[in-house]
Amino acid sequence: MLARFFAWLDRALRPAPLVAAAPAPLPEPFRPDEPPRLAAAEPARGGAPMALLSVDGGGQYLLVCAERVTLGHLRAARADLPVLADVGALQAEFVAEDSLREGPGWRVVPLGGEALVLDGKALAAEGGRLRSGARLRCGANLELVFRVPDPASASALVEFQHGVECLGARRVLLVADGPGGRFALGAGAKHAVRVPGLELVLGLERVGNELVLVPEPGTVTGEPCVPHRVPLPPRERLCLSFGAARGSRPPFQCFLEPVAHPGRAR
Repeated sequence: MLARFFAWLDRALRPAPLVAAAPAPLPEPFRPDEPPRLAAAEPARGGAPMALLSVDGGGQYLLVCAERVTLGHLRAARADLPVLADVGALQAEFVAEDSLREGPGWRVVPLGGEALVLDGKALAAEGGRLRSGARLRCGANLELVFRVPDPASASALVEFQHGVECLGARRVLLVADGPGGRFALGAGAKHAVRVPGLELVLGLERVGNELVLVPEPGTVTGEPCVPHRVPLPPRERLCLSFGAARGSRPPFQCFLEPVAHPGRAR
């Protein structure tokens, strides 16, 4: 399969490129010497557990639960984060790292000699540490922004630009394990999942193969703060409700569902 050829064709047929660039020769196709990842209901060997989080008023977020997460071309079906853009089969890898000087964070590393430009600077083979607000260009026409909404959390947010989506979402949450990776859903600037006007604050934490969701005390009415524990990945679409109905307003709800990944058998 000539994935790189189709990527070039995707770009060529657009009325205007996302990133201005001089015409380049057709990239060499990737070598099909590595089979696509396979999986049943569980994640593929080496694949990251995932779930799609949908929130009314907040949009959709792809939750990716691993310390190493790859990005690459959709049709190659080899990357954890597959996108339809002019990138390699495996373009880059996000790696969680714990620095004595800077604390927990993430580094991006180019794969297979592919081009990565971080905040206007081409990255060498060792990659570069990602700061909140950093802009990353992958290949010729894929751009994303890296954010750390809560500096106290080791989890981070990747936002694809120019309408690009990954597995149904424009925003990807790289979820670190344990209490250090806890992030929140709410209306505040430090909440990784933003829902304007929402009074509830919902904490989310990955504990091994489970995602634990619990409202913060004092932010939910009508019920105690009982945690919801959801398997990762979920086997079916789940509707999770928090709080009680207030007049004509129903309880707050969010949805978690499995992800249809092109490189993993259903």
